[in-house]
Amino acid sequence: MLFTMKDAENLSGIKDHTIRAWEKRYSILNPQRSLTNIRYYDSIEIKTILNIALLNKYGHKISAIAKMPEHIITTEINSISEKTDIVINQLIHKIIDADIVGFEKLLQAHTNDEGLQKTVLKILSPLLQKSETLWQLKNINPALKHWVFFIIKQKIFAALEKIKPADNKNAKCACLFLPTAANNDMGLLLMSYHLKSSGYNIIYLGADVPIHEVEFICKSKNPDFFYIHLSTPGIKFKFNKFISEVEKYINKKEVIISGKIPLSCHRKNFSKIVFKRSVKESLHFIETSIL
Repeated sequence: MLFTMKDAENLSGIKDHTIRAWEKRYSILNPQRSLTNIRYYDSIEIKTILNIALLNKYGHKISAIAKMPEHIITTEINSISEKTDIVINQLIHKIIDADIVGFEKLLQAHTNDEGLQKTVLKILSPLLQKSETLWQLKNINPALKHWVFFIIKQKIFAALEKIKPADNKNAKCACLFLPTAANNDMGLLLMSYHLKSSGYNIIYLGADVPIHEVEFICKSKNPDFFYIHLSTPGIKFKFNKFISEVEKYINKKEVIISGKIPLSCHRKNFSKIVFKRSVKESLHFIETSIL
């Protein structure tokens, strides 16, 4: 599996100019180059970048990390007090290595130690945001993505079952769906968990839902708002056409749309449609607004 500089930046959270500085000053990375002189990293080097970024986050200087043998780096990582960051880092390593059996065992071990609720909130939520970079790589096998998603969905569904429906008559209601030709519902599931655990009633329609079915829910169940997360829609998905349909069929309700696809498209201002970067940013908006 090969990674560009942009992939390395998105996965590690380290700016590309900083990664280049590490290469130049400390020789801790040795990227390969394409015929057009573009840097790219293999699986081993991208994991090295992730490890360095994690140690640097917890106070280790790059000059000191550069002198550490691999086994010392591993020891220092395992000594970090915030164990959730360690687990997330290790889970990304497992995905990169296509070690999904190891991924499932590690996730289950954390669930056994910390419980389902903490695993969803502290591990799966940030992991899904980081791993979106992986799923957009052209050379990643789609079967790997489906396998990982299946494991994660099991955890989220199990956590959802443990939350009792809101018994407050004044509880807000949210309808969550993905439009036709959009199938990646991981962000949708994650938001469902956050909202339900915060006392919202949930109408979860899932992925690939025709807009006329959403219109029926809008009229018959009258939810307070709609939520859509568009990370990797299918090639047949037309964003501008979808926005026009939203305006036409559910124009009297607040609609929150998050993800990389909306942010990459030209948008005008809408009175009832709000665009956010991520599930986390959308949740903050919901919690701090009148929704």
